[in-house]
Amino acid sequence: MVMKEETDVKDKMFSKKWWDQFNIKSRYLSIPLVVENAVKDNVVELKNGIYEMLQNLDNDPNFKSWGVWVNGKQNDEKGKTLLKDPIKNENDLIPWQKRNFGDEKFGIILNDGQRYSDNVREIITKCFTPFFENNAPFGGVNFSIFIGNYGWTPIGIHEDHKGSFVMHFHLGPGRKTMYMWERSNYIKNLEGKENEKFPNEYLAFADYKCHFEEGDLFFMPWNYYHIGKSDELSLGLTVWVNYSTVDGVLNGIWENGFKGIKQSEENLENVIPNFMSIEDSTGMDLILSHLDEELAQLGLNDFISEELEDYSGALISNNWYDKGAVKKEKVNVEINEVTRLAINKSKIHYSCSGDTIKIFHRGNKVSFIYHQDIEKLIKSLNTGNTNRVKNILSDLFLNWPEEVGIRLLEVLYENDILQIIQE
Repeated sequence: MVMKEETDVKDKMFSKKWWDQFNIKSRYLSIPLVVENAVKDNVVELKNGIYEMLQNLDNDPNFKSWGVWVNGKQNDEKGKTLLKDPIKNENDLIPWQKRNFGDEKFGIILNDGQRYSDNVREIITKCFTPFFENNAPFGGVNFSIFIGNYGWTPIGIHEDHKGSFVMHFHLGPGRKTMYMWERSNYIKNLEGKENEKFPNEYLAFADYKCHFEEGDLFFMPWNYYHIGKSDELSLGLTVWVNYSTVDGVLNGIWENGFKGIKQSEENLENVIPNFMSIEDSTGMDLILSHLDEELAQLGLNDFISEELEDYSGALISNNWYDKGAVKKEKVNVEINEVTRLAINKSKIHYSCSGDTIKIFHRGNKVSFIYHQDIEKLIKSLNTGNTNRVKNILSDLFLNWPEEVGIRLLEVLYENDILQIIQE
């Protein structure tokens, strides 16, 4: 089989014209592609963003999306150590490597990196906004971070989840090589296995072989078996763009909708399997027996419609990132009429359904009983102006006790929708 290397997309990087050319060069996202120097102007910012992510991991009490390998073997204890000793800056990269790994080969894969750096989110959002115009991914966007000099990708030759593609921003300093096989070639012709960790016998039959260096961009569709090789220390940011399948959407609806399940009797993981794993009516009966009564009264159409509305609202409010940022622990602050407030970083998205108004912000949701003044309040906050509470609430909620309006603002603050502006 022929090994190919595709490069060269002209026009201003990540402009609408650039994406049009990118689509043509990649045969409309169907073959791998390398664009040389596409991200050279963003290398420093993106590296700093990765260091920021690593420094923020220990602030997440639920953090678990982390894989650390030393000399080809996964090492969970080393992962715990690294949480306490993140890379501080570019000057610390090599000293950090030496004090944590010495001369050993190591690899780190961090998933859900979009939760830990607002700066990287902003850069990637600007890059992809022209591409997502009228074509946003309903499965969301997320980041994986690759760090190390691990040689072959620790998880072996594998295929990514169906319907997604990756854009790998390679930040160096070392180069990386990716070997790729069309599915029929790898499975049928070569009788290859998923997560094959000894790739040498397959390399000569790869359909594509792509080299990329610091500042290069590498694209790969989901339906190629692949493995990377990084012999020198390098950092990479992989952006996952997830165009979910019908099964994927339904499974997301299932899992999200059933978070309302009663958890007092059994562990949630035992009660809510992947919906596709339910084999018979007994399994369904077990699920339904644990449903919250209010949820159980919804018809199937209403249930799906409501969950789709919530899911799409969360994505839209979060620039299509599939999970919100990690919330910092709030210091108890008393909000009063002279407190200065402003919206926190991005606009509120909201929807009105029956007697409920749902507020979405950076992937999170807050619901209230509908009142037209809540809608007016949201529109006012979305202007981005900073104002004192007494001015924000003027002419609103006139028939309500004063403390109710302040409490509503407190709820928005507690959910990171508002921020307090210090004098």
